[in-house]
Amino acid sequence: MELLVFGTNHRVAPAAARDRLALSGEETRKLLGTLVDMHGDGAHGDRLIRESVVLSTCTRTEIFAWTREPARAIELVRHKLRDIKENDAVSTERHTFSLSGREGAHHLFRVAAGLDSLMIGEPQVLGQVRPAYALGAEEGTCGPPLTRLFQSAVRTGKRARAETDIGKGSASVAFAAVRLATNILSDLSEQAVLVVGAGRTGAQAARNFAAQKPRSLTIVNRTAGHARALADEFGGAARPFGELHAALGTANVVVTATSAPNPVITAATLCAIMRERGGRPLVIIDIANPRDVESGAGRIPNVFLRDLDSLGDIVQENLIRRSKQIPHVERIVEEELQNFVDWFETLQVVPVLRSLRESFYRIAEEEVRRHLPGFDESSRDRLERYTRSLVARLLHQPTCHLRELDLETSEGVSSLAAVKEIFQLTPDEPAESNGDRARNGAG
Repeated sequence: MELLVFGTNHRVAPAAARDRLALSGEETRKLLGTLVDMHGDGAHGDRLIRESVVLSTCTRTEIFAWTREPARAIELVRHKLRDIKENDAVSTERHTFSLSGREGAHHLFRVAAGLDSLMIGEPQVLGQVRPAYALGAEEGTCGPPLTRLFQSAVRTGKRARAETDIGKGSASVAFAAVRLATNILSDLSEQAVLVVGAGRTGAQAARNFAAQKPRSLTIVNRTAGHARALADEFGGAARPFGELHAALGTANVVVTATSAPNPVITAATLCAIMRERGGRPLVIIDIANPRDVESGAGRIPNVFLRDLDSLGDIVQENLIRRSKQIPHVERIVEEELQNFVDWFETLQVVPVLRSLRESFYRIAEEEVRRHLPGFDESSRDRLERYTRSLVARLLHQPTCHLRELDLETSEGVSSLAAVKEIFQLTPDEPAESNGDRARNGAG
């Protein structure tokens, strides 16, 4: 079994391509359920994918899987994503990536540490890795290997933020939106700010804009109670979603951060609004994924539309500011990665050791039973103890050797395979059986 990471993120795909693969909560549950139901066509009908976790954020949709055949698993994941998203975006290989083994684990640890974020060191990503793992556990698709992997990733993220300054200061996408608005309008104290969406990202945007003391701050959300609560927190006003058109007519700066699957602001709507505004400039910063504003809206005169990909310059500034912390964080990532690899190698060796011991002791017991009739009662106990001691002595050196194998090298892998072949061992894979128990509610 091997770790596979497949998906898309801001490094390999523009916002439009990522939009087409963004997964809602319900879609994520559906994908998890179908992935672990995939079966190979082997003699025993083994699952092609044993375990799976999906990490879906505003900048990435990544599937972590425990599989026997990564290449076949990728094609099956592509197929399931096509079915769920009802589009063929996943077929564009230049907008997707895949990693396996140690590289896949290294990628996740860097994500959790904030090194692979659009904004280096942003704290939100660690809060997204945790629920991704929790959902996999809840759905029964996360067994021992992925559990250990994600727990190690969370520990990596915590250490990065506790032991370095990588997460110090404001460095979120929501903060970048403020910087972008300031670059366009200079002084936000004279501006009317509208935040569309009252979820986590919307709340962060509201907090950052409120700190600039704008002339007014308005929150629009589909759930009126959430809009009121957020507006009260920052001294703003709340309006129902049905009044979005009117709110757009009076705003100077708009930040959209909903989780809607389709745009909530169309180009046609903005054309009408700009006529009503008499052409007064309108700055719109769309930090949602999928995007909240149709891309064509950016061609309307006096509409300044920016999306996640427009934050590049601010990201670069952030990278320069925090570059001194990156080497320290990379060392933490490497330490935790090696700890995980050591554990995984033990996971591979332990079944072989168990099977080797069982084989030796089974032969010893057969020989003891065969010779017992030739011994009196007082000698039988000594014979059994002597036999067990002899087997333990014989296995001591091979056991030490197996535990020291470096399974990151071809020599280590070959040595382990040779032991299995010479002694005709067929060790169980505890990672799989434990995963099955987890899915059946016993793990």
